[in-house]
Amino acid sequence: MSQSEAIQIHVIETPLLGQIGFAITVCDESNSRYGAGESFISVGDFFYARSFRVNNAQLATVGITVTASFLHSQALAQVKADFSEYLKSLPQDAIYSRLVSSATIVNTDVGALIQVRLRGKSEALERIYRQSATNAVRTLLGPVLELSPLRVTEL
Repeated sequence: MSQSEAIQIHVIETPLLGQIGFAITVCDESNSRYGAGESFISVGDFFYARSFRVNNAQLATVGITVTASFLHSQALAQVKADFSEYLKSLPQDAIYSRLVSSATIVNTDVGALIQVRLRGKSEALERIYRQSATNAVRTLLGPVLELSPLRVTEL
């Protein structure tokens, strides 16, 4: 399986604020008996990392073939459930809460993670690098984490 098949990157964005977070979904079809996946979501200080495993034979009895697409859809469903929990944790009367409730999750590429690193907000990327059981994640994130953050000065 190629690295691009194993990993999908998503941005969480609002029309007014732009990118407010990111998510990574991972699938692993290497075991013929069990499909596996991981999901990671980061919005501000909110972070969730999850892993799951499905029994391929059981799913086949109800007509479901475990593919990379199926595993990514399950991981993305978990990201959406976790984002829903994040929304519930926000004070309902806060303006930010109303802005964030209009967020969408959009498929993107590694450039979004590079922007996170360049802006010096890479704690979540470092956690994902450490917590993922997938070598493809470490292969993807290693070079990103080696980048130096931008040096920004006020003029």
